[in-house]
Amino acid sequence: MSQQVAQGKKCIQWLEGADPHTWKDNYLCNKPYSGAYVYNSLPSWPEDFKWSNAGVPAGYHCDRIWELATPAKYTWKDNFFCWRNNKAAPGIRFNMNGAV
Repeated sequence: MSQQVAQGKKCIQWLEGADPHTWKDNYLCNKPYSGAYVYNSLPSWPEDFKWSNAGVPAGYHCDRIWELATPAKYTWKDNFFCWRNNKAAPGIRFNMNGAV
C-alpha cells in the first residue's frame, strides 16, 4: 500500500486468497472516527469493522462483497465487509456494477 494513500488514515485490507489473480493492494481506508449515538452507537473506524473472505464472522453484521465477473472457484461469493453486531448499521452498500 502506498504511504500517500494511507497517510493519516486507517485501512482494512480486502483480500480473496482463493483467487490466484487477487490484488494484494486492495484496501478500504478512512480517517479514524467514532460514531455518534443514534439508537445504538455507530461503529468506530477501523476497530469495529472487519473483512471476511470466509463468510459472516460470529458477532458481526455484514454486507456481502460479491464479484460475479470472477469464476465461482475463486469464492468471492463468501466475502463480507462487516461491523460489530452491538453497533448501529452504518448504511454500507456494495454494488459490483458501480454506484448504488
